[in-house]
Formats: sequence, C-alpha cells, structure tokens
Amino acid sequence: ELATQSMKFSKAINFNQGYARAVDILGSSYWVVGDYEAAMKYYQLSAKESMIINDSVSLSSVYHNMGEVYKKMGQYDKGIELLTTSMKWDTKNRHIPITLYNIGEAYLFKNNLSVALNYYNQALGKAIKENDNRTIAYCYQGLGTIKFRNKDYYSALAYLTQAEKLWNSL
Repeated sequence: ELATQSMKFSKAINFNQGYARAVDILGSSYWVVGDYEAAMKYYQLSAKESMIINDSVSLSSVYHNMGEVYKKMGQYDKGIELLTTSMKWDTKNRHIPITLYNIGEAYLFKNNLSVALNYYNQALGKAIKENDNRTIAYCYQGLGTIKFRNKDYYSALAYLTQAEKLWNSL
C-alpha cells in the first residue's frame, strides 16, 4: 500500500527516481509472498524506468531482485546472469558481498560446489572488510552446507555454529 502511494505521489510530482524505486519495492512485496509473476512484472517496469533516468542504484537493486526471483524459480543460470548484471550497475559497491553470496548460492543449487565455494569466499572477504554481519552469517551457512555435502562434518558444524551465533546476535 505504501509503495503504491509512493508510486502515485512520485508520478504526480514527476519524481522519476522515486517512482522507479517504489515500483521495485512493490515487486519485492510480491516476491516475499511467492507471486513471482507479479514481482517480475514490477521489477521489469522498475528496470525500464531506471534505465530511462540512468539510475545505477535502482538498476543494481532491481537486477539483483530479478536474479533472486529466477533463482527461487529454479532458473539458476538466468539468476546468475541477472545477479552478475546487478554488480555491474553497483557502482557504489553497496551490495557486492550479498550479491556474490547469492551467485554462490545459485551455484550451490546447481550442485557446482567448487564455484559456489569461490563465490562464498569472495563474499566473505568483502563482508568482513565491510563488517556486514548479515552477509557473513549467510556465507558461514553456505560454507557449512558445502562442508556437509563433502562429508566434512566437523568443519560443517563449526561454520554452521558461527552462522547461528551471528543470526542470534542480529
């Protein structure tokens, strides 16, 4: 409801950036409840509007969100493509660590553990530098999952325990 109001107000005052970002948020509202078709409709509209005004922050966000939707739908290659595009638009490096993690997760779902491991390690290194505990927790989860799948149970437990501690602190 708030995103819809923001869209209307932004249109009324010709605030294109606000409109594009409100449309992105509306897409996320549908994504959260699993209506991926509606989410993609709004994400695509946001991308179109953001492209017109060359808003790299909005483009990074919307491509990231579209990549996550494709990942949820099991279309991992398309998700990886869009998440990678998201990083190209992320000129301020605002979401690089979580995007690297999400690309790694798509590779994990594809059962390509070595590539997933590479992305998780990249994400973890950047997240530690930025003190991004949320992404660090995700990375520990991912690394624990890889260790578990490789039957390295002690290492898996160590990573998953670290993730749990971070999640509890967040």
